[in-house]
Amino acid sequence: MKKPKKITVKFFLNRNLKHLDIDGVEHFPLYAQITYDRKNTQIKCQYGWFYKDLHQVQAQSPQLLPLEEGIFRRVVEYELKQQGEEFKLKGLGRKYEYYSLSIHQLINSYLKLRLKNFIHRAQPQKFLEVLNLEKPNLDFFTIYDASEKLFDNLAGILDKTFLEEMELYRVYTQFYEKELAPNAFHFPVVIDWLDGSHRHQLSQKLHHHFAQQPDESEKCLKFIHGIISTKIGLV
Repeated sequence: MKKPKKITVKFFLNRNLKHLDIDGVEHFPLYAQITYDRKNTQIKCQYGWFYKDLHQVQAQSPQLLPLEEGIFRRVVEYELKQQGEEFKLKGLGRKYEYYSLSIHQLINSYLKLRLKNFIHRAQPQKFLEVLNLEKPNLDFFTIYDASEKLFDNLAGILDKTFLEEMELYRVYTQFYEKELAPNAFHFPVVIDWLDGSHRHQLSQKLHHHFAQQPDESEKCLKFIHGIISTKIGLV
């Protein structure tokens, strides 16, 4: 039996790219060099920003590098299972771009878009201008709570499916409240769903939560799977 080839992940600041000047100090974007089978590729980290050195990364966000390294390793392992001996590092950055996406943020963005489509019929229309639905990190429930206060007819224009999806997402966020805290860097991402690890864990949580309503567990899993499938279908 062949010995598995080693996957190596090494982080660095890409000083060949344009820097940011912060308080007179040059800061550069966080990258990772992934090595496999004596080949390597360099990819910009999804959740890193600009830093003066790696010590700053570890000091400000101690869970960031472990998160990123885990994602890189699972992406390579997943692609190896899919492609076998045909696997190449070339094109890994494109895969990583999608596989590293936060599942929470995907659902959050999906529901904000759904809400946006509804409130075009909301009254009074003048309040549409004050909702910043395009802001990426703005939480869906914050937008929804504001919409309830701003629009007189919101309850009458939302359909049953949307309300069900919103409640399923509320359950999901309750399960992972600690992981979704600011700067936690311990949240589930798409690759965790594809390799089955997160789906299995979530399934157990759902079956316990919906012990008397098993159909709700399956409904939630299908809801999340549909959002992820739509997104990675672009790869």
